[in-house]
Amino acid sequence: MYGYGYQFTIDLAGLELIEATSGALDAGTFDYATFGDQVTVSYASSSAESVDEVIRLVVKAKSDGDIAEMINVSSSITTAEAYIGHSLEVSSVELRGNDEVSYELMQNEPNPFNATTEIAFVMGEAGEGTLTVYDVTGKVLKSITNDYPEGPNAIVLRRTDFGASGMMYYTFEAGDFIATKKMILVE
Repeated sequence: MYGYGYQFTIDLAGLELIEATSGALDAGTFDYATFGDQVTVSYASSSAESVDEVIRLVVKAKSDGDIAEMINVSSSITTAEAYIGHSLEVSSVELRGNDEVSYELMQNEPNPFNATTEIAFVMGEAGEGTLTVYDVTGKVLKSITNDYPEGPNAIVLRRTDFGASGMMYYTFEAGDFIATKKMILVE
């Protein structure tokens, strides 16, 4: 994910927080505060970070239970949201375990665009992915198939890739994942 910041509340039912760190994030300001069984978390940076792991928690169980059911992300104290891309688009925040395979397609940046635009996506596991761009009639304008590593990736498209301006749609497919978004190329 290419983000400039996030904030959320972590509910720790039956767990005691020992330590919280900023995961794989290097730059920026990371902070957290505990309120009983809840932890508020915030991170902000002046540049975009591309990481999967945004926070690492060390917890101690106070009771028996499934840890996946004992930790939840909520907006109970701090609104759960992330700020993505140059336009700081507000996005939801979700909790994912290490064993979960997750794919995601981002909105192209910038949008609308004139010369170039970047389409970011997250591969849940390494493998083949296909980005296809269509005009409003469904005609394929460009298709890119490649092998991508697990995690965040991006493709840069240029005005010269298309031959026409206006509204377009782009679809990313990888394994069983498929998502479509729209973009605008302006003169």
